[in-house]
Amino acid sequence: MPCDPAVPLLGWSSAPDGEPILRVGPVSASGTSIIELSTADDADGSSTVLWQISRDPDSAPAWNGTVTLGDVPPGFTQAVPLTEPVPRGAEASVSNGCYFGSDEAPVSVPAGVITTQVGAMSPEAFARDDGGFTPCPSSGRPQPNGWGWAVMVAGAGLLAWRAGSARRLPYTA
Repeated sequence: MPCDPAVPLLGWSSAPDGEPILRVGPVSASGTSIIELSTADDADGSSTVLWQISRDPDSAPAWNGTVTLGDVPPGFTQAVPLTEPVPRGAEASVSNGCYFGSDEAPVSVPAGVITTQVGAMSPEAFARDDGGFTPCPSSGRPQPNGWGWAVMVAGAGLLAWRAGSARRLPYTA
């Protein structure tokens, strides 16, 4: 039983003009609901959304998984337009509404390959290695599984027992 949710493998290829193209595998593309580009601004880790698109709720999941940063593929709506060049260190993320995968936008990408966090891959290997997202729970947000609940209950019980059995020393001045 896996502990972590399955998230998509993101990749990058380059357009003929050299612009980076975000690639999402075919299984993950059908479950993608939000694509975002952001960058960290401050030492406190806050980030600024540079570009964001979301899938139209009534659209079919027929998106092919490729998008040039700043463009809006059919079936998506732009929430935040890209108004500046993509800065070094910007991070793209894709989400199914519950889980997300992310990767830093590259400065350049060699022609004919897809670069990922694990290295360069052929388009065929990239498509083959895409495992998709873990589906959202029926409640719409992640929930602990049976083991998660058992650990939480056991931990709470242990804390309650420890607090009740602690020896109290008399106050002396």
